[in-house]
Amino acid sequence: MREIKFRAWDRDDAKMSEIGDRLMNFRGYEIMQFTGLKDKNGKEIYAHDFVAFEIETEFGRMRVMGEVVYHIAAWCVRVLNNYDKAKPYFEFEILNVMIEALHGENPFEVIGNIYEKPSLLQDIRSATS
Repeated sequence: MREIKFRAWDRDDAKMSEIGDRLMNFRGYEIMQFTGLKDKNGKEIYAHDFVAFEIETEFGRMRVMGEVVYHIAAWCVRVLNNYDKAKPYFEFEILNVMIEALHGENPFEVIGNIYEKPSLLQDIRSATS
């Protein structure tokens, strides 16, 4: 069973705080849940973290960057970078990568989050493969 814990972004003080497994009234905070996974460097992965990884597709190897989200009862990566539109990704491939990470084949690297590095979203969207 995975560890249940959270972290919170304080909008007023502009800093991230660990809040463990207790959820109370956190007005002025953005709450992010721990996925139970760590990236390839041992860093914990939370909801709304940005991750980068490579996947093998029928078009070859692609670098993908996206936001970790909870979608249809599973942790997924919502792809944000606009690599080659002629080489589309399929959501099930991204979900499969998350499942592989649970079994020790973890290609993810946390590259930041929208709260601590607001400019990162624009950087990701403009990235190409």
